[in-house]
Amino acid sequence: MVSYGDVVVRSGMVTDYAWRQAARSGALKPLKVRFAYKRRKYLASHVELVFGLAEGSLRREGAM
Repeated sequence: MVSYGDVVVRSGMVTDYAWRQAARSGALKPLKVRFAYKRRKYLASHVELVFGLAEGSLRREGAM
C-alpha cells in the first residue's frame, strides 16, 4: 500500500499536479481500510497502472 506522500514526496515518481488531476477525475480509487488515520491508502499496483509506471517500481522503493 502507498499514499500520496510515498509516491509524490518521497519517491518523486509523480508530480503533485498529476496526482490531484487523477484524484479529481476518479481514476485513483483509495482502499477502504478500518483505520486510515486521515491518510488515504492505495494499492501500489493500482497507482502504477493509473500513472503508467513500470510494474513493481513503487514496491521496490519500499514505500509502505
